[in-house]
Amino acid sequence: MSGLFSSLGRKGLFLLDPEVAHGMSIAALRSGFIPTCNVPHDPRLQQTVAGLVFPNPLGMAAGYDKNAEVPGPLLKLGFGFTEIGTVTPRAQAGNPKPRIFRLVENEAVINRLGFNNEGHAAALSRLIAAGLRGIVGVNIGANKDSDDRIADYVKGIETFSAVASYFTANISSPNTPGLRDLQARESLSALLSAVLAQRDREAEKLSRHVPVFLKIAPDLTEEGLDDIAAEVLSHRLDGLIVSNTTLSRDGLVPGSNNQETGGLSGRPLFERSTAVLAKMRKRVGPDLPIIGVGGVSSAETALEKIRAGADLVQLYSCMVYEGPGLPGNIIRGLSERLFGMLFSGLVYPQIWEDPDVDMQAMELCEGHSIVTIGSGGCNALAYLSQSPKSIDVVDLNPHHIALNRLKLAAFRHLPSHGDVVRQFGKANIGSNSEGYDRFIAPNLDAQTRAYWSKRTIAGRRRISVFDRNIYRTGLLGRFIGAGHLLARLHGVKLQDIAKTRSMEEQRQFFDEKVAPLFDKPMIRWLTKRKSSLFGLGIPPRQYDELASLSDGNTIAPVLRRRLEKLACDFSLKDNYFAWQAFARRYPDAGEGTLPDYLKSEYYDAIRRNADRVTVHHATFTELLASKPASSVDRYVLLDAQDWMSDVQINELWAQISRTATPDARVIFRTAAEKSVIEGRLSADIRAQWSYLEDRSLELNAKDRSAIYGGFHIYQRASA
Repeated sequence: MSGLFSSLGRKGLFLLDPEVAHGMSIAALRSGFIPTCNVPHDPRLQQTVAGLVFPNPLGMAAGYDKNAEVPGPLLKLGFGFTEIGTVTPRAQAGNPKPRIFRLVENEAVINRLGFNNEGHAAALSRLIAAGLRGIVGVNIGANKDSDDRIADYVKGIETFSAVASYFTANISSPNTPGLRDLQARESLSALLSAVLAQRDREAEKLSRHVPVFLKIAPDLTEEGLDDIAAEVLSHRLDGLIVSNTTLSRDGLVPGSNNQETGGLSGRPLFERSTAVLAKMRKRVGPDLPIIGVGGVSSAETALEKIRAGADLVQLYSCMVYEGPGLPGNIIRGLSERLFGMLFSGLVYPQIWEDPDVDMQAMELCEGHSIVTIGSGGCNALAYLSQSPKSIDVVDLNPHHIALNRLKLAAFRHLPSHGDVVRQFGKANIGSNSEGYDRFIAPNLDAQTRAYWSKRTIAGRRRISVFDRNIYRTGLLGRFIGAGHLLARLHGVKLQDIAKTRSMEEQRQFFDEKVAPLFDKPMIRWLTKRKSSLFGLGIPPRQYDELASLSDGNTIAPVLRRRLEKLACDFSLKDNYFAWQAFARRYPDAGEGTLPDYLKSEYYDAIRRNADRVTVHHATFTELLASKPASSVDRYVLLDAQDWMSDVQINELWAQISRTATPDARVIFRTAAEKSVIEGRLSADIRAQWSYLEDRSLELNAKDRSAIYGGFHIYQRASA
């Protein structure tokens, strides 16, 4: 829809006065002329904020639907919530026209509307008539000529408490003279005391607590931010909205209407409002809900708000330029990036898929073009041993991107194989960061170099983790560490398996020490909690399937069998995955073998072919969409599809099918045993692929990582 709007609708609307065009868009929504969002609801995006359950984190900001004319149609565009207003007790015309100006060159808007609205009574009547089930906030303000502005906000609470999902006290519009004075500490304290007291009185009458948010300006001084944070916390306000429009014109490129007075919104507001958001998050702590607004134009900018500290985000002005399809596009993008949202830190310093199995399954040959998910980067490097034509590595986690680029640079520039092994295969080598400074850092791109040079809260550079043991960090490293702690609490030292000298002794250790742990009440209780198993890559959908296979609605028996495979099905000296799980390190010389990418026999080929790898911060589907037809031979999806919706899987496989060469193969793993695409792919896409079930089962049994239920190979079907 956005593409059609950009090419056709926007040109026509931009011939009209902005306020007339706005009125036409309201009429179109009211009449049902604008189609509803076709992005399926993704339950993974649902979250509870201020006691309200939001179906997704994207909302329509106040200012668009001032008079509560179209909250229902807005929710149907894909928004998880919408906010009407600003409404004042009495109707008012606002400032003289013209009062809205497009800054097309900047994709921005300047407005000096001045709280034009039809008043409380009209908005309340419409909200009651609509009988909405979704989340609709009410943004309340004061009349321009009010003798008692605080009383106007109190009146808003009294009027709308029966219908509002939440309130926003708007004290930051730059278009009502003197309104921003309410942000001063003494005035703000009086306002919050009065508003919250009225909210509590209404809660007693209606038996419902309506959260109250405060919307602040992006132009506040540091002292002003300090004062607001202090008052918000002392009054125990429910949340903040950061931010309103700005009076600043910094960053605008030359263009029409830049000189107009009023509040600036749109893309140029993004950096300023996000910086203020981050400052307020630091001041108010991690628990107070914050809604981020200002310049949100894509899934990436929404994520930037979230990373800066927002729990929810809102947009408005950017939809002027992108059209009504923008919320759906953002929600789709957030769904695709969900894994990165859930696991924003370094997740897997080591990839937990067996590269030897991968290469056998792909029948990898010289000249193949590969697209793979990056994760810890070990497997992409191992594939280089077979001299493929190219490897495109994709990942949405910026920590994985930095790690993959670091490893590639190390192979290119460290002097010898021994130096590479010391850097990535040995723990507690204090000189590793010195080798980085001398040989690797000068050859990294600026972004990656800045990442590894950044200092942690403890004051250490990130690269110094290689002086210790990087494999004890990240989501999986911490998950394994928690497992060791639980075992010790029950008198078991998992690292003692390293003392065994045969597979018989490995079996004895497992049966006597490890297996009984799964009968312990604490462990059975933990394995009933879905979120506690994210570190093993088990999402809720697969958890439910696994739990259904055992008594007691727990996957403890499944985890027991997989740990048994890890401990008993392979000789410890041949399984570096077991060393990481049980000993939390790689084996030393004489104890066992290193990961494939660190083996001496692969070193020359990996070093020689390292320039054939390109690392992309993108989704698999996004990268494939940029590639020509029939250009990719092998696809490595890891377990990414476990986290995807049906729509995302079909979009992915549509691009795979388009870009696949005649003998292409796709490999992936699943938490459960069954292939996740069966019964979910459209019939025409599924018909293009053959499932190599017997070979998949054979290689799954050989997968030394042992944590997955299924390994799957699909080959392009003969025409």
